[in-house]
Amino acid sequence: MTFNRLTIAAAVLCIAGAANQAQAAGYAHLDGLAVSMQSQARDLYNEFGLHFRHAAHFDHLRSDAANLYYLARHVHEVAHAGGATHHLEADLAQLDSVFHHLEDLVAHIEDDAHFGGGHIHGSTYHVQLKLRQMETTIHHMQSDVTEMLHPIDHFHGFGGPYGGGHLHDDHDDHHGHGGPVVVHSFGNGGGISFGSGGIRIRFGH
Repeated sequence: MTFNRLTIAAAVLCIAGAANQAQAAGYAHLDGLAVSMQSQARDLYNEFGLHFRHAAHFDHLRSDAANLYYLARHVHEVAHAGGATHHLEADLAQLDSVFHHLEDLVAHIEDDAHFGGGHIHGSTYHVQLKLRQMETTIHHMQSDVTEMLHPIDHFHGFGGPYGGGHLHDDHDDHHGHGGPVVVHSFGNGGGISFGSGGIRIRFGH
């Protein structure tokens, strides 16, 4: 019994190490994506100057593109410093909201120009291409943060006589403050969990 419990504990320590490595890789990948997003926002800002300078809401367009740039730079700074994942999640939700507002505004301006409301210079193909690239980048960043928030969701427990081996995310129970994730229950009050507070191994009676 004791041997089995210690074996499970050792396995969980290995999982914890793998999760920490995955989170470090997640920060690095997110950091790189945020830098790419800054470049894309800068390019979009310049494209607006080329094609939309005589269109309605031109200043609004450029302001939103600049806002995307600064939001992406903030995500880059937080990710580079290994900041709180819930902070990053909120930042990316804001980034996504601003992006979709800008996307809708571009569509509105193009519709107006089609019916004589302002003038667009040349083809907006590169604007649309840049918008698609930015949308993909944002979704990749959100996916990275989701994986960082739930680093062991792809494990399905150990099974065996001490419990079903199901994972349980206590995020909601801890009001979003990074509560422990219960990995395995021994029964009789025993179990193993780890989260932002570290690893806890509790043996039952």
